Amino acid sequence: MEYAPVAVSSALNELRRRDPWYGCAYTLNPYRGCELACPYCYGWAERWRAPYQRRALRGSVGLDAFISGSEGAGGQRAAGPAIFIKTNMPSLLRRELRRKARDVVMVGSITDPYQPCEERFGLTRRCLGILLEHGWPVQVATKSTLILRDLELLRALSEKASCSIFITITTLDEGLARLLEPRAPGPGERLEVVEELSEEGLEVCVCMIPVFPGLTDDEGAIRDVAGAAREHGARRFLTGLLTLPGEVRERFLAVIKAQFPELLPLYERLYGPSGYPDRAYEARVMATARAIRSELGLLGELSQPWGPQHS
Repeated sequence: MEYAPVAVSSALNELRRRDPWYGCAYTLNPYRGCELACPYCYGWAERWRAPYQRRALRGSVGLDAFISGSEGAGGQRAAGPAIFIKTNMPSLLRRELRRKARDVVMVGSITDPYQPCEERFGLTRRCLGILLEHGWPVQVATKSTLILRDLELLRALSEKASCSIFITITTLDEGLARLLEPRAPGPGERLEVVEELSEEGLEVCVCMIPVFPGLTDDEGAIRDVAGAAREHGARRFLTGLLTLPGEVRERFLAVIKAQFPELLPLYERLYGPSGYPDRAYEARVMATARAIRSELGLLGELSQPWGPQHS
């Protein structure tokens, strides 16, 4: 995997309105692109990558210097697909927190903040430490077991402000997970993460997002994931249907065509040019998920609050 250093102009993305599902007011993504290689992910869409490709070509911060702890000019051009490392994000974040209104920050809204490169570059850990210094409430979304490295930091965030963790588990079927999330830890490993985080007193939500038509959209599949979430200590369970915007459609449907060709007509029928699923179909699946969630005593969207509330 190629890593390309890039200097960005801001650390926090301030949302126009508070996210209706997660309740966050800001998002923060230390990396652009994701090594987990999930074919349904929109994080690799051209509209997200193009600005970073241009900046990487101009050169920004040398990775060798960055890893050793110094920031300076002299970055190299990355050849081919790359993970963009936002090397100046910690210093930007520290400045921005001094002048912005304190509110909930979602870390990892587009790409996984604990993907493998985090072990090398540590940007997520550094940003969480800065958020802790300033006492900002935090949410973290990931599929990775690497989050357990930062348990002490996450506990401190929870005690000082609030810290909610969102673990994505789309299926309990290990084989299906390897097809749809080829470089992510398996669902069993992620459930162990849910359990360990919950035992540490952290607020944990399992996200069955996305739900895949014909593969994980039946009552049994949803109940299996929701039940496992509860058994391992999660208090909250969210579901959302697959979307196929832009070039994501071609990439994901190539997987369906290769592995589940009998489902291709279903996807072509459900997904129009917008990339969003048929509304009636979506309503049925979401109603099923809400009924299961209610039956199991799990919370849903952040309109059902947990933990200390901050504004």
